Amino acid sequence: MSDLIVNDKEMKALFARLQKKLGDMSPVMEEIGDIGISSIEKNIEAGGRYSSPESWRGGGKKWKPLAPATIKARSKRGTWPGKILQESGELMASISKAVTNDSVRIGSNKVQAAIMQFGGKAGRGRKVTIPARPYLVFQPEDIEEMKHAVEDYLVGK
Repeated sequence: MSDLIVNDKEMKALFARLQKKLGDMSPVMEEIGDIGISSIEKNIEAGGRYSSPESWRGGGKKWKPLAPATIKARSKRGTWPGKILQESGELMASISKAVTNDSVRIGSNKVQAAIMQFGGKAGRGRKVTIPARPYLVFQPEDIEEMKHAVEDYLVGK
């Protein structure tokens, strides 16, 4: 068996750059996080852009409207008319990212964040049912943008 050995300085330099970049992907993880946060903010502003409550994939579905009792309570507080999940702006402001060398986590540290995302029982005695209003989802175009960011990072653009 014969071996072919390619000894090209440019190719070696390219592989060296690639190996260095693969050791620390945090710059592209930052960019992916920014793309994700931007999409989540658009989801909240639009009143939902999801496919199903169980999926992280975005889509064309809108959230269920607020219950009449919620609208009445918000009216008394002077925050209605308004938008769903935007009464105080705290949820949107709490969306953040945590970046490592090879991952990014996006979410909220607010107590109410999970119930808003997944729905469930809330209130005194857990008598109120809050519908799922998935906001932590990514649209297909966001996934494509994230892929392009990785490709650009790896080839040095």
